[in-house]
Amino acid sequence: MHSFSAQRILRVLLAPFLLLGLQGCFWLWPLTQPTELHYASTPDGWKLALHRYRPEKIAIEKEPVLLIPDFAMNRYNFDIAKDRSLPIYLYEKGYDVWILELRGAGESTKPNIFGMGEKENTYTFDTFVEVDAPAAVEFVRYETRREQLSWVGHSMGAMLGYAYLGLHPGEKTVRSFAALAGPSSFPIRTQAGDFVLKAKALAEMAVKTQTSRLVAQAASNNVGWVDNNFGPIRSFLLLGWDPYLAFESMLWNNEAVDARTQSMVFQNAVANISPNLFNQTIDWMESGEFRSADKNVIYSANLDRIHVPTLVATGKLDAICPPMAAREVFEKLGTLDKALRIVGKANGYSADYGHLDLVIGDRSREDVFPLVFAWLEQH
Repeated sequence: MHSFSAQRILRVLLAPFLLLGLQGCFWLWPLTQPTELHYASTPDGWKLALHRYRPEKIAIEKEPVLLIPDFAMNRYNFDIAKDRSLPIYLYEKGYDVWILELRGAGESTKPNIFGMGEKENTYTFDTFVEVDAPAAVEFVRYETRREQLSWVGHSMGAMLGYAYLGLHPGEKTVRSFAALAGPSSFPIRTQAGDFVLKAKALAEMAVKTQTSRLVAQAASNNVGWVDNNFGPIRSFLLLGWDPYLAFESMLWNNEAVDARTQSMVFQNAVANISPNLFNQTIDWMESGEFRSADKNVIYSANLDRIHVPTLVATGKLDAICPPMAAREVFEKLGTLDKALRIVGKANGYSADYGHLDLVIGDRSREDVFPLVFAWLEQH
């Protein structure tokens, strides 16, 4: 007769979780490497990392391209793997590509944690609009000796473009603008939005302790694999309400992004943010308005002041910028030179894209990147 001690039983129970943790280790690290790393200094003393893909020969007719990532993300938002990297795609087409990491993200200056460090962790989205974006634009123009550049923003990077261009209607430094999955308001409450508001207290704790990136990395090995293999079982055990699935629906459509890429995003692309920025974005979701932290500036009210040629694109299943929100942006833009693209099967694309799918999807290189390239070429 075999004797099963509590220790042996615990080992048996933990073994599957250990195997799950190990199964993804080999695929977590990206293989992309920009050709140069620069730092732009802001008037308030922060260093902003600008990762550059610089072709050996740059055609005079091609303006530099500035890519600005999503909320709480670093350069890997655009550059997670060679087969789905927008900067590499444009670089191969002869463009001089720059990826900005806003303060607190990636290689840029980090704020203090628990009182340790020089920089206060008090910045907001308005800081990005008033300080970081102008500093990055001027740095790229100076380094490239070009009067104009093109702006490509994903989600919050697109919203930053709306705010910046809307406050500077006579702006001549931005030649063209591609807004990917960027809403200008939150007119409807999605399932994903409801989940964020329900989990607000937990998320706020991670933000205040600057552990958001750490939590994402801890989950990275299994985030895609477990969901793809055990999603239905997990949902059944939780009586139909699956918080993880609700969270995932905000990020991507599993049919358009494979498990490997999902894990890589959690491991590499997440950045910590300030409590003030977090509170401001929660205010957008609760109020439905895209506005400054002090509520004095309604950024969405300035869309009609944007006269830069603008491409607006979003995924058919995007939970943060659904097609209705993208169409609202498109209709309010002041420029007559604009285009709207809803990336989904009904419009001839390979899948119904979600939020991050536009830049990390399995077939984004075939479906989405040509849209951006064509827009840049036309302008």
